[in-house]
Amino acid sequence: IMKFIILLLTASIFTACNTSDDLMGPKLGDEFEIEYGQSVTLEDRFLTIKFKTVENDSRCPEGVLCFWEGNARIVIEVSQFAFELNTSLEPKEIDHFGFKIELKSVNPYPVIDENINIEDYRITLIVSE
Repeated sequence: IMKFIILLLTASIFTACNTSDDLMGPKLGDEFEIEYGQSVTLEDRFLTIKFKTVENDSRCPEGVLCFWEGNARIVIEVSQFAFELNTSLEPKEIDHFGFKIELKSVNPYPVIDENINIEDYRITLIVSE
């Protein structure tokens, strides 16, 4: 019985140490989304990106005719360094220790007469070497 208990405990330990594919981060070259305040670590990389805040969102709301499309400026944190990225203005991407981090979109897109709560924002990024 003691051998059975040791075998069972050993199997439990190995099962608990197994990582699920659900826990794997995005891969280089894949678009991925980060919710406001969340962090994502790229698969097999020591690169963690945190969506810190939306500094400004002046994008032209749906249902309005605007002279200019506007811009959303967000702040991300990469390896404890803060960077601003924009949807329309530069920079739209940054180079950080050989990794190119590009802002693809900021959602939700503004709609006339609707406020966006900061917690509802999410960004789509792509990281490449």
